Amino acid sequence: MLGVGCWGSEIRNQSPTPDTQHPTPFLACLAAAGALARLEAPGRALPIVRRAALFDPSSAKDRGTLTDYWDGPAPLRDAAAALARAAGEPRVAGEMLAAAATCELLAGRTGEAEALARRAAREGPQLSRPHEILAQIHLDASRPRQALAAAKAGVEADEGSAVALALRARALEAEGRLGEALEAHRQALAVAPALATARLGEARLLLRAARREQALTILRTLVSEPGASAAARGLLLEAEGKGAPAPGR
Repeated sequence: MLGVGCWGSEIRNQSPTPDTQHPTPFLACLAAAGALARLEAPGRALPIVRRAALFDPSSAKDRGTLTDYWDGPAPLRDAAAALARAAGEPRVAGEMLAAAATCELLAGRTGEAEALARRAAREGPQLSRPHEILAQIHLDASRPRQALAAAKAGVEADEGSAVALALRARALEAEGRLGEALEAHRQALAVAPALATARLGEARLLLRAARREQALTILRTLVSEPGASAAARGLLLEAEGKGAPAPGR
């Protein structure tokens, strides 16, 4: 089971800028924060909660299955419950509720995630994270207009949130506004150049714009990195296939 003893040293040894591609530190942060919250140590949990908030919520989801990286939904559900209880302290309420919402989203409990994210937005109006979780929920439900509104609210709360910018880009793409989406992905990458979801989004849009060589450069770099997503590998195969000679030639 994921816990603070299992992951504490890994989290302490990470640089201040997280590996925004690989899901293990993301899930480790959430589990460790939940463990500290269970120990009634919200002050110690808060820096880890803030670290987890730097990850795009889709950075674990887009792998198709989480079971390669975690022990099932129970640890995240336990963490969500502990983090929600820690929200009784007003100064950390918004951040703890947003972290709990993230846990519920990754555990597949969308209704619970949405309720917690809305509470987090009320408790922490200055936070981008609750709006990011809501945007991801709307994208998962094929509601791009609502996703765009939520992502915009996230950017308004924190103009420096690369995750909110990347979610805005994905919502714009889902609405068919491809030029704006590409620009939004690049804005996200200007803030966080390593953000894998934005790099993947940029490559996908370059392919749609018939700029295959630029897309291939991005995708080959992504796939060469540890923790490359199935989505990146699949898009690279598709892109390379488009450049192959037609059968029989």
